[in-house]
Amino acid sequence: MGIRSTIGIDPALTNIGLVLLKRGDHTQSDIRDLITPGLLRGVPRLSYIQGLVKRFVEGQEAELVVLEGYDYKGHKLAELGEASGVIKVVCHQLGLPVLVVSPAAVKKFATGNSQASKDDIMARYGLTNEHVADAWALAEIGLVYLTGKSELRHELEVIKQLRSPKSPKKPRVKTNLAKLPVAL
Repeated sequence: MGIRSTIGIDPALTNIGLVLLKRGDHTQSDIRDLITPGLLRGVPRLSYIQGLVKRFVEGQEAELVVLEGYDYKGHKLAELGEASGVIKVVCHQLGLPVLVVSPAAVKKFATGNSQASKDDIMARYGLTNEHVADAWALAEIGLVYLTGKSELRHELEVIKQLRSPKSPKKPRVKTNLAKLPVAL
């Protein structure tokens, strides 16, 4: 099978979880990290995130980076988008493909329930930090995405959805031309 390697990143403004998973015939290893920008805000925070993500990702020989998508219930969506954008730029500069996965899909993959709690995800992976647990689930998603192998049906269902996303709905166009105003 060879060694497969993915990185999961749970982006946030105050805590960014990062996990590298390597799996192979006789290899199982992981590296975990948590970036905490502290009191930094604005561009200094983005620069800090950029530098530490680059240091974590660079040289790891990962095949894929899996990034958690946005939770649209959040209050700081624009700032979170900037942080995610910085992470995507780092991956692009390093030539790494990025797969974005919704929070609901991460929960379903990790627990079988798209409404699962952070505690459920931490318990699944035996971790005590919710951001690192999410990053672990994301890295696991990457491994199953690359190999197509899992013994759990709910994991394979998530991968199937990622491989064949729903096509966007076409806008409805009014076709009754008789009701359109006529210009003279």
